[in-house]
Amino acid sequence: MSSIQVIYTDASPNFANIWTEFGHERRVLEKGWVRETGRRPLPVSMIWEKDVSIKLRDVITLYGDVFRPMDSDDKPVPAILPWSPYGKTGTGNQTLDMMPWRVGIPKDMTSGLEKFEAPDPAEWIQRGYAIVNVDARGAFHSEGDIQHWNTQEGRDGYDTIEWIAEQKWCNGSVGLAGNSWLGVTQWLIAAEQPPHLKAIAPWEGLSDLFKQSLCRGGIPNLPFWDFVGYVIARRKNGTTITNPRMLMISSSFWTGTSRTSGDVQYNAELRPGPGAKFVYKFSKYTELCGFSKAHLFMSAPNHDDMDVFVVIRKLDKYGVSLEHFNIPIKDLPEGTEPDQIPKSNIFRYVGPNGCLRASRRYREEEPGLTASQRALLSPAYVYHPLDREEKISPGQVVELEIGIWPGGMIFDSDESLSFEIKGFFAIRPEFENLLDMMENHNKGTQRVHCGGEYPSSLLVALSS
Repeated sequence: MSSIQVIYTDASPNFANIWTEFGHERRVLEKGWVRETGRRPLPVSMIWEKDVSIKLRDVITLYGDVFRPMDSDDKPVPAILPWSPYGKTGTGNQTLDMMPWRVGIPKDMTSGLEKFEAPDPAEWIQRGYAIVNVDARGAFHSEGDIQHWNTQEGRDGYDTIEWIAEQKWCNGSVGLAGNSWLGVTQWLIAAEQPPHLKAIAPWEGLSDLFKQSLCRGGIPNLPFWDFVGYVIARRKNGTTITNPRMLMISSSFWTGTSRTSGDVQYNAELRPGPGAKFVYKFSKYTELCGFSKAHLFMSAPNHDDMDVFVVIRKLDKYGVSLEHFNIPIKDLPEGTEPDQIPKSNIFRYVGPNGCLRASRRYREEEPGLTASQRALLSPAYVYHPLDREEKISPGQVVELEIGIWPGGMIFDSDESLSFEIKGFFAIRPEFENLLDMMENHNKGTQRVHCGGEYPSSLLVALSS
């Protein structure tokens, strides 16, 4: 597929979390069954077919666990397949239990039968679905080498879906679901067009790893990702997915009313340093929802390029920057102080943001979008192919259009929107220790030019 050499190392699975012996068997888990004290009891009885073997086209064998309704031998049901190497039932080394405060999900909300970031059989069997938890290629007892977001994962998913559809307990309809890794692989699998795949639900699943995470805005995110060439060589988009229909594409970080939306923290400063800030105070209740766009005219007197980071933040009526806690304080252990909450974007949300390297500023209409899709995304959506480098001359004023990811905010009267322009990452990293590792190649100062022939502006979607 490419000239990039992939070097493999031992996966080193964490067997400390194994709570069942390996081997095929069929169990019946009765209603009320509990894996351990504090877990969610099963609301209905279910069949658990454990360590079922699945043969792939290259004779590799995967192992999976099938959870299904008691009457599915006679009344076939649709199946949900979450795809990842994190470990299936009883083997997972990635679990909510290893995360601080289980990321706000109480232990009694999950049965412990679920894969990490995947649907819980306790919830879905009662709704008439089967859940098929598979250890992907190379994970735990499954044969082969673990693959990382490439077309091999797509082919493996294809074969597994078709295997599921052939089982007598399945009615021939298979869907994909899950978050993060489990979301990314849905695009890869769907692109292979397995005949019995009926729907995908990629919650928080990157459809373009390079543009959306690894090198967003043309700025490498090396502390989090260290395999640029590998990803570029294996980029795969959804253009081969047939008959796509989006059922829900909305997201809101501040829900309900401003008084019942969660928790915010004062003095929530990120890395200190210079930057430009523009503040707009609202005179009445106002909502921000959707895409935003920064249209800036900037220069770098001392360099031939610049990395620009922008963020929209909320200020209280006293002008203090706020930060949203993704886990309400009431759901954290009693006595938890705000400063004890990890400073990562898993736990804290700063606001809608964007970034762009000036030399990658070339923009065009995104290929493959229909006229209705373009109308839905306009006027704030910006597409940069990132495949063209146009260095700037020191001091040259260049026009930058920076797309800002969609978000939702609520402002009461006398609260303010703060638009900040910086020369460094303006949001929380995925993990707290990465903040000091973030790098860019800025040198000297950056200047924002406003007014007259340089109509710098911020476009936001507001309603009141």
